[in-house]
Amino acid sequence: LQVAHQPGAPLFTIIGKVVSLLSLGDVTKVAFYTNMASALASSATILFLFWTITALAKKLLVKKIEDLDTGNLILIIGSGLVGSLAYAFSDTFWFSAVESEVYAQSSLCTAIVFWAILKWEAHADEAGANKWIVFIAYIMGLSIGIHLLNLLVIPAIALVIYFRKATQATASGALKWFFGGVVAVAFVLWGVIQFTVKGAAFSDLLFVNTLGMGFGSGAITFFVLLIGLIVSGIYYTIKPVTPAIIVTAICFILLAGISSGAIGFVVALAIVAVLEYVVKVREKRFALNSFLVCLAFILFGYSSFVMIVIRAKAGTNLNNSDPQDAFALNGYLNRDQYGDTPLMYGQFFDSKVIDQTQGANIYRRGKEKYEIAGKKI
Repeated sequence: LQVAHQPGAPLFTIIGKVVSLLSLGDVTKVAFYTNMASALASSATILFLFWTITALAKKLLVKKIEDLDTGNLILIIGSGLVGSLAYAFSDTFWFSAVESEVYAQSSLCTAIVFWAILKWEAHADEAGANKWIVFIAYIMGLSIGIHLLNLLVIPAIALVIYFRKATQATASGALKWFFGGVVAVAFVLWGVIQFTVKGAAFSDLLFVNTLGMGFGSGAITFFVLLIGLIVSGIYYTIKPVTPAIIVTAICFILLAGISSGAIGFVVALAIVAVLEYVVKVREKRFALNSFLVCLAFILFGYSSFVMIVIRAKAGTNLNNSDPQDAFALNGYLNRDQYGDTPLMYGQFFDSKVIDQTQGANIYRRGKEKYEIAGKKI
């Protein structure tokens, strides 16, 4: 349970620690059991892929239950076997299955998520079908603690939802939902993964440097307000009563204010006004409720990163970036030590430096308050 290289893989580390205990103290068997965890995760991936292919084949071949004859059954099972085994024996997947790395478990999360959206698609008109969407959100949150690759399946999920719910599917509608899925990926990457920690960091800066309170007090306040916002927001979408909207508005405005300053207060007031209109429309209220519940479960899964802070405070031998506080954890998650490399434009390898612009302050934990250690370049 060390603090591995940035941005960390805490859930993968926890699973590795658990399976390593099967060695019963024999250190020569630790590698065997951690590799076996990858092999088992990969075999489960193939199982979910088989179920996914057979579900798609059944949808293609069987329009009514009466059409499920022996011939169609052979085609469905055969397509599942051919597709899943072809993937199982491919070089890329096979070699990730026999190494103690994050990719096997990440593939499993991706397979589970797409299988789950097909389960939702099959029962979308039934009561309680949205439990599959919530389940997907939870697996997405957990997968962040393994590898970010799983987030790339979100646009595909958006398309499945669109084609299932649209009365008349069009190319423009599909494109809108696809780009909506891309926006959802960006929301998770920057809104959930980065903002929650960055907001906690600047809240802590306010509480420590301005209010003179102890380290961590601002971060704790931030997360208490975040929990209050989500809980009261969910309650308000179920029962739109005045006390619920007051609590929701207060939590949201304070949350934005302590993490983003005056601009945050203004933006929060505008968003609260929009949400007040949204919850008055029943259909929109249901969508907002689903969004907040999914956000809560993403954060449940994402909470595995608390392990990074706990182990950093324990002073492990491998302690990359020493992310004991919110600012250090924010830099750890953002991979600050790697710097920024322009992908579409920028310098050549032999370019000379002609200018340098300083960016935001870099804060480091001092003895009694956060101190400016320099500026980003």
